[in-house]
Order: sequence, then C-alpha cells, then structure tokens
Amino acid sequence: MEASQPADIYREHLRKRQQRLQKLGRWDQRISTVRGLAFFSFLALIWRFYAGDNIPEYSIAIPLGLFVLLVVAHLKLRDRTEQVERSVKHYQRALDRLKGRWQETGSDGERYRDPDHPYANDLDLFGPGSLFELITRCQTRLGEDRIAEWFRAPAEQDQIIARQQAIQELSENVKLREELDVLQPPLKETADQNLLQTWAEKASDQKPFWLMILITALSISSLGLLYGAYTGITPLSPFIAVLTTQILILLIYKPSLQAEFMAAEHMRDGLPVAVSVLKLIESQPHNSPALKQIQDRLNVEGKPPSVRLNQLLRSVNLLSNCARNQFLAPLAILFGMHFHITYRIIRWKHRFGPHISDWLLSIGEWEAMLSFAGHHFEFPQNTFPVIETAGPSFSGENMKHPLLERDQCIPNSLSLDAKQKLLLVSGSNMSGKSTLLRTVGSNLVLSYAGCSVHADSLKLSVMQIGAAMRVSDSLREGKSLFYAVVTRLKQIVDLTNEPRELFYLIDEILPGTNSHDRRLGAEGVLRSLVARNTLGLVTTHDLALTQIVDTLEGQATNVHFEDHLQDGKMSFDYHLRSGVVKKSNALELMKMIGLDVAANHSPSKVESHSAKQVPEESE
Repeated sequence: MEASQPADIYREHLRKRQQRLQKLGRWDQRISTVRGLAFFSFLALIWRFYAGDNIPEYSIAIPLGLFVLLVVAHLKLRDRTEQVERSVKHYQRALDRLKGRWQETGSDGERYRDPDHPYANDLDLFGPGSLFELITRCQTRLGEDRIAEWFRAPAEQDQIIARQQAIQELSENVKLREELDVLQPPLKETADQNLLQTWAEKASDQKPFWLMILITALSISSLGLLYGAYTGITPLSPFIAVLTTQILILLIYKPSLQAEFMAAEHMRDGLPVAVSVLKLIESQPHNSPALKQIQDRLNVEGKPPSVRLNQLLRSVNLLSNCARNQFLAPLAILFGMHFHITYRIIRWKHRFGPHISDWLLSIGEWEAMLSFAGHHFEFPQNTFPVIETAGPSFSGENMKHPLLERDQCIPNSLSLDAKQKLLLVSGSNMSGKSTLLRTVGSNLVLSYAGCSVHADSLKLSVMQIGAAMRVSDSLREGKSLFYAVVTRLKQIVDLTNEPRELFYLIDEILPGTNSHDRRLGAEGVLRSLVARNTLGLVTTHDLALTQIVDTLEGQATNVHFEDHLQDGKMSFDYHLRSGVVKKSNALELMKMIGLDVAANHSPSKVESHSAKQVPEESE
C-alpha cells in the first residue's frame, strides 16, 4: 500500500460527504419554502372562513396537515444534515492528522498520568501531544481506559498476536470508523460507563412482592374512586383517603426509592453512547478470534445487549421524569409509578447485572482495537512486530518516533540480545540521544499493546519496560535531583526481580553529582543490570563514562551521534554510529547564544581542560 492512499481515500470520502451536504442544503431550502407556503395558505383559508366565505372545513385541514408533515420531515432532514456535517469534520480531522496537525484535537488522556509509573511519563504516553492523543478515537470512557491499560502494561504473546489479527481486519474499514466517530451524544466527562459497572455491583433493596400488589391495588382503587366521584356515583372522600394512603406509603419508602433513583441517574449519562457503540459491534461480521470473542460475550438470553441497555435507559429516563416533572408527578403518585419503575430497574439489575462487566469489556476492547486499526491505516508503512519466545531480544530496522513528522524523522536501527545487552549512547547536545530512547520506548509500548510500529521491521520478546528519562527535583517534597534520579534507578533495578525480563532506558545516567561519584555509581548500576536478564540503552554527556563498556566483558557497546559546525551554524544528521563521539558542542552552543565562555580563560586552558575529560578512544 502506498503512503498516499490513506489521504486519497479520505479526500474521496470527504468529497462525497460535502456533495451530500450541499444536496441536503438544497432540500432544506425547498422544504422551508413549501412549509412557509403551507402555513400562509392555512392562515388565508382561516381568514376567509371566518370572513364568511363558503369554504369547506376539510379544505382548511389540508394545508395544516401538509404543514405538520413538513415540520416532521424538516426535523428529520436537520438531523441527517447534522450527521453529514459530523462526517465532513471526521474526514477533515483525518486529513489534518495525516499532515501532522492532530495536537489538541482529541482526548489527550491527561487523567491517566502517573508520576510513579516506570515509563509512561518518560515516553510521552499521556497528556497534550502524547501517543494517546495521536491514536485514540473512542466514543466511550471504556475505550480510552482500555488503551491506557494496554499502554501501561505489556500483554502476553498470544494476546498481542490476537490483537494484531483484529487490527489488520479492522484497518481497511474506513466507513466503520466514520460511523463510530459521528455517534451522538459525544464523549463527555460525565459520561463514564464504568459507573454502570459500579451500579450493577451495588446491592439493591428488593421490594417485597406484597408491597407491589398493594401499590397496584391502591392505584386501581384510586382510579375507580376518582371516576366515581367525577360521575357522582361515590363521594370524593373515599378517593382522598386512598390517595392519602398512597402518599403515606411513598413517604415511608422515599429514602430507599430516592437512593435507587440517584444511583441509577448517576450512571445514566454513559448509557446512550454505550447503546450506540454496542449496535455497531453487533452489526459487524467479524472474523478474527479476538473480535469473535468480543461478540460471543454479547450473546445473552436471545436479545442483544444494546436492546437490554436501551430498556434500562428508558426506565431510568421515565423514573427521572416522574421525580422531576411537576406535571407528571401527580399522575406518578396516582399510578404508583415510582414503585413500579424502581421495581422494574431492580429486576433488570438482578437479571442482567452479572453480564454488564462482559458488555463493558467488549465495548472497551473493540474501540481500542478500532483506534489502533485507524492508526495502522494512516501509517501504511508501519509493520506489525514479530513476537519471539526466546528472550531477551530486540532487533529494529529503521525505527521512527511516532510523534515526529514522517518527512522530518531520521530512522535508526539497533539490535540487542542476550550476548549484546547494552548500548551506551554518547553524543553532543541536541544530537538525538533522548529521541532515540523515546523512539525505542514508544515502539516497545505499541508492540506490547498489539499495534503496528513505526519501523521497517521489529523482532522482540515480551519484556517489561523501565525508564529514567524525565526525572526532576521536587521543592515541595524536599527531593534533590540526585535523590530523585537514584530513586528512579532503584525502581528500575527492582524490576529485575519480576518474572519478566527488563528493557530499560536511562537518559543521562546520574546527573546532579560530581564526576568521580558518577563514574563509580554508573558502573555499579550498569554492571548490576547487565548481570541480569536485561536489555537497555543508556545515554551520557560524560565521555569518561564510555570507558565503562570496557569493563562489561563484551556485553556492552559504545555508539554515538555526531554534529557538524559549519559557518557558525550547528547541524545534526541524527544517524547512530558505532564508537564514542569525538567532540562536544557545549562550548559552541554557548557561544552561539552569546555567552562569552572564554572571558576568563585562555584558549589553551580551555582546550587542555577538555582534553582531560575525553578518553583516549575518542581522541
């Protein structure tokens, strides 16, 4: 598949939706015109009728009936127009995404940030401009929760393979992703479908059957006595007595009824979109095992879950109207509707509550895989990683960072295994060391979530991830930079005690201390990690640390990035090379921004000092 095909497909769909929107606009104008004519015709006939003209009454009903029909048709046309407008916006956003204009256009997953997570914050998984924002296209909180969960913890090998198959099946279904994106109502902060699970797990006070019989009997009696009082058959007092009894019973049970009502109304916001997404899932002829498993979870007692949840939604809406609508409230008391609807909701919970967790899991997994499928479709040059059983291993060819522009991203390749466990990356400022680590880390996360990766090929075993890349001091907690760094390193080392092998990413190991302690501390940490079942990348500005590789018995290798200074301008090619970097650009950068670094030192002294920091290998 050529890289231009997704844009061409999106443009073609956009063109058709825009044509459809123009056609609907013309119909809107026609209906508005005819509707106005029908209304004025009705007014004219009314005026002539009351003026004494001999006009049949039925002739007045014709323009009135036509006006009512046109109003109904117009409302339907407006709804259809709004849906097509959402389709147009859907494809415009998709084209913007292909052009790299996707930041601040969708959910960024800020709620999933966790400063204590071993790698999420380091790899820009959540927050504005994050991997989550790039990929996520969900209508429910369930789908977002599932993507966040898959990002934060590697799946098992069979789960990864099953997701890859499902994503491949879904990737070409452009129309399905459009149908999901144009659903109404859209995702809201209050529309958390997880509240449905909480509601289902909470025990409800089942009203005794005799009470429901009593309420029904009183309602029938009230209606009969009200009719008798209206026709004069019976006095009004018996009706008042029965109605008073109904009100007293309602007041007695009001606390429990109110509790049930509040709990049901609290989770109601998430139901409409959940019903709509379930209808989409139920309508699809899926083939891959993971997608079939999702649909198998939805087969409950004959009717699909969308129908069952819609029944619950109608009951909750009706109960809300009984409680909040001042015109319906008297009838609700007369008919005992508070009891009957609450009883119906409780019975629904007892019958279908045990299935809700499966339904919600299915929605979340399906939306997550559809989001990954959209990402795979828009990056046809991506590939699905090969998951190996023997580990630890990692071999990536021409890997790119998912968040960087395709035409600005320089690919790099690297390979690690049980014999070659560590790459120590040296290089000057801004040369690409940190980006390399985040490139590897992001593609690890995508691999373990089941998504395709930004590389020509990637083979790897399933490992846990640990990173120390974005560590800072904390004035509020009284933590220095060095203390925060060693705390994070301790967390990474502790991960080696877990059953899974570890892939670690450490950017600028042990900053915030003197060079002597940094050298000894870094060697101790890296020696400990290399001695265990781990693979990793470590970057450093301190060229003295590159000598650590010589002490690790061939299990580590020095690699580097270079920069070039020409005509007073710094340039980088961002290509990873073997060996240790042979120069630093720190002084040049300081001079370029106007700092006079040689004001108190002679050139010879500066040069001599720099030479002492560079090992013989880099001279």
